[in-house]
Amino acid sequence: MDRLSVRSTAQALGIGTAFLSSGIYFGSSYLAINSILPLPINQSTRVFSDLYHSGAGLMVPLVLSSTAFNGVAAYMIASQRGQLVTSIATAAALGSLAYTGLMMSNIKRLLEISNMGGSDIQGVTKTEVVDRLQTWKIQNYIRAGLAFTAGVLGFAVIFPGGLN
Repeated sequence: MDRLSVRSTAQALGIGTAFLSSGIYFGSSYLAINSILPLPINQSTRVFSDLYHSGAGLMVPLVLSSTAFNGVAAYMIASQRGQLVTSIATAAALGSLAYTGLMMSNIKRLLEISNMGGSDIQGVTKTEVVDRLQTWKIQNYIRAGLAFTAGVLGFAVIFPGGLN
């Protein structure tokens, strides 16, 4: 396989995985979180816990793949400008995972609540859970934006006369 084919394949896979990541982040916020807000505390936090853990199993490899593909494409692009833009796309793709670890601390409390039972959950208010779920939803939109940015930047580089 020649260098151009490898670069083109890496770009296509990097763009595809970035847009897919963005869509999953957005969809989980818009569709899933809105539907669990009216549920009782024990149900909404358990659904959130399941969503979070199953999502992590999908999103971590997907985002790391997007990061790797964009990184390979950045390395193989001949022009400095194309390398810079694709490197920014790589950082944006990886940024969604970093953002999770650094900024989304309310996840821990929601997961704790989901494991509570009986009298322990009595001290938790519906308002606290709804506020934390709403905060998570907004923060998830930021992750969707980072992944979308990676896709758009990767896409911009492939157009003839574009940034490559």
